[in-house]
Amino acid sequence: MQTGSPRIASDSQATVSAIGIDATYTVQNAMPIHEGIRVTSSRPMDPVFRWIESSALSVWTRESTSPLAYPAILSAHAIGMALAVGVNAAIALRLLGAAPGIPEVEMRRYGGVAWIGFAVNAVSGMLLLIAYPTKAMTNPIFYLKLSLVAVGLAVFVAVNKRLEPWTSTAQTWIGIALLVSWGGAIVAGRLLAYTYRRLMAG
Repeated sequence: MQTGSPRIASDSQATVSAIGIDATYTVQNAMPIHEGIRVTSSRPMDPVFRWIESSALSVWTRESTSPLAYPAILSAHAIGMALAVGVNAAIALRLLGAAPGIPEVEMRRYGGVAWIGFAVNAVSGMLLLIAYPTKAMTNPIFYLKLSLVAVGLAVFVAVNKRLEPWTSTAQTWIGIALLVSWGGAIVAGRLLAYTYRRLMAG
């Protein structure tokens, strides 16, 4: 790229590759091209991200105007989260002393509903990840969300496998763990829409 007198670009956007560095710049109101340059260095995972983003499933999920594409998948993800978190929240509140008239063992009958929610979340979440792999996998909050979901799922499984009653202290800590992990997963999921630094690698 020349560093002398600035060139005036006629295109609204262009990409320059020089000495192994990709520089993307946007020109507004015919400003010199060296103004507003955003330089991004090469990243090891970018080829993988580009390969996923160029796949037929990714393009269809991301760009199709069909209501069965991104809108339906995102809605299914929200519904799955509601089922999973709803059951876990009910169990947590019961362990914390709410609705004492309901035996704790009776809460297990709703475990199937939670597992349906987990399954819906897993499938829809994978499709959302395929649609925007760069957006998710370059954001640390994405890994925070996965960690919180893993903790919440582990506690849920432990609660449903235990036959004998928990001690009062254990019930309190388990209820708190369920509420914090699943509540945190919801917050992290929402933050993903506003905290990403890169939308796509392509």
